[in-house]
Amino acid sequence: MAKCDKCNKYITKNKPGLECSRCEKVVHLNTICSELSNKQLSAVRAAENLEWTCRECHENSPKRHSIVIPDDDEEEEDKRNEAPDLKIDMQQLLVDITRQMEKTIKREMKELSQSLQFHSEKMDEVITMLEACQETIKDLKKKNIELINKNNNLETRVGALEQRLQEKEQRELSNCVEICNVPQRVDENTYLLAKQVAKKLNQQAEDIKEAIRLPGKKENPSPILIKLKNEQLQNSWLTSAKSSCHKIKAVDIVPETTDKIEIEKSIYLRETLTPYNRHLLWFAKKELSTTYKFIWIKKGILRARKEGDKEKAIIIRSKEDVNKLK
Repeated sequence: MAKCDKCNKYITKNKPGLECSRCEKVVHLNTICSELSNKQLSAVRAAENLEWTCRECHENSPKRHSIVIPDDDEEEEDKRNEAPDLKIDMQQLLVDITRQMEKTIKREMKELSQSLQFHSEKMDEVITMLEACQETIKDLKKKNIELINKNNNLETRVGALEQRLQEKEQRELSNCVEICNVPQRVDENTYLLAKQVAKKLNQQAEDIKEAIRLPGKKENPSPILIKLKNEQLQNSWLTSAKSSCHKIKAVDIVPETTDKIEIEKSIYLRETLTPYNRHLLWFAKKELSTTYKFIWIKKGILRARKEGDKEKAIIIRSKEDVNKLK
């Protein structure tokens, strides 16, 4: 921002300046600093092409007389020439050209300097913002790592809690068995059906605490859940059902069955599982049936083995374990 050469105060929009056409000195556009009258100032404001020269430049400029009296030799020379020659003061022309070029160069350099200063300030602002962004990114990365660690820890704890909950729910079913493929009737007595199965398996009907039909699909009869007095009775019932001498047909339990398809169905027993373990068993058989020959569940623990009894069985607790074995 330029300053007045007279009062050394800044040139502003409210207080504009006046620039010398020769030395480019700037003063305030008023009568005190410019030493012009109000009429002269009005003329300068009104005329765009009117140039102003400061007092110092005006006093230092060479004085020239308006009256020109030629020498005798020059007059004789003029008489000899038919057309008058145009004489140019080359030194003064060079001075004027140099002054004009200096003025133009100074103006261009001033604008360039202002532009560089502006862009330098903007660049400093950008660098400051980038440094602030880098610090923010570092903080966010640190917080993200902390959140990831906390999330992994929580997932591990939740997985452990879910596993314990599944084991607890499965233990509550350790005295239950399910009878499958028993034909379903509207007016059936599930307790009497359970007693018929107990008789076929050489088990005591008094060991049955409760027998209920579970919900299932319409196209197939849903299984009957039998609650026994203790866990040992579950083992006895399942072992007896696996014996070759206790193959039970549907007609043995429901004699009034006339449907040929139902008559040929074999009734079998299985361990009662939680919904989670039942789905996990289905998923493991679906994904591992081509690579593992034996996939079974006992006491709520799912196992898989590729070959015979000599090979160690692999325990499966989740879908992640199944995917690892694929």
